[in-house]
Amino acid sequence: ADAGQLVRVSEGVGFLAIQRLRDWDIERSDPTHEFYYSPPYLKPNAFEMLCDITSKWQSELGNSRYLSVTSLVRSTPYQQNLASKNRKLTITGDGMVSSHQVGLAFDIDGCGLVEEDDDGSRRAINPRSPGFRPLLVAESRLVLRHLLADRRTDGQINSVEELPGTQEHCFHVCVKP
Repeated sequence: ADAGQLVRVSEGVGFLAIQRLRDWDIERSDPTHEFYYSPPYLKPNAFEMLCDITSKWQSELGNSRYLSVTSLVRSTPYQQNLASKNRKLTITGDGMVSSHQVGLAFDIDGCGLVEEDDDGSRRAINPRSPGFRPLLVAESRLVLRHLLADRRTDGQINSVEELPGTQEHCFHVCVKP
């Protein structure tokens, strides 16, 4: 990031990084956090793909809706911390490196989204928030699945739907370098 090789990710057309990503500088300066959350950066080609996918998603679902981006670049200690929890999809070992560690991957929330009211205030639409609208989230997932499938078919990305049916449900998207 300091060398200008990564793009800072906060919000854009059709997406909003979760609060922990937007507050990353504050969280990382807290000495009580041994493994601070994912830094809010991507390589430029991954950022362009994120913007392409989310802007097309928003054009289908309306300008007042945003996808939540939940993970971007991951430090090696943070990735190792995730892998230590024995999650099948995060384990890296024997010199393997996660696509998150090199800034080519991002995760999009699979169980929620963000909606903006007429007054500009934003609220989460997910199973953990009041006013959850499962049909809206199901429609969001359907549109996102189609957009990702198109890009996989074109050879632009690899993607996988991780942990469906859980609160950690996400779409992991990796741009082909």
